[in-house]
Amino acid sequence: MYVSDIMRQRQALVTVSPEADLEEVVYRFDNSVSLSRLIYVISEQDLLLGVVGAADILALLLPRAKELPNGAAQDRSLFERALAEHIGEHRSRSVAHIMRTDYPSAKPGHPLVQATDLLLDSGAWVMPVLDDKGILAGEITRRLLLRYTAHAVLQMPPN
Repeated sequence: MYVSDIMRQRQALVTVSPEADLEEVVYRFDNSVSLSRLIYVISEQDLLLGVVGAADILALLLPRAKELPNGAAQDRSLFERALAEHIGEHRSRSVAHIMRTDYPSAKPGHPLVQATDLLLDSGAWVMPVLDDKGILAGEITRRLLLRYTAHAVLQMPPN
């Protein structure tokens, strides 16, 4: 079995250019029907430049408790005002400023067990699949691995 046998294909993924602003990225997360947990930042040549997850966006856009004015954590209108100010500071930043470039990746021709080891050892839930040129071909996830494993188990005869 190879990564290409179970990976989610590129067409099912959400991609943006490095110039995309955070508003576009948030819109894509909110309105996407994709099952992916990531948005992939790609160049004009389709090379993968980075990835952005919901946690990356939340870490930037949601104010931390220590940044809130007194009482804002308990008062909805104060919190919403602080949130609007915080978002306003970052709204027009490009995705290139928050994308992560330190992620594991697999190749379509990698044996599935090799990709499983890499995914589990890295602690990642999702891993991009890149061709030999670094072009995004798809992704592999723990969920896809579990689905494959479950099908294998259910097809095995009982002991």
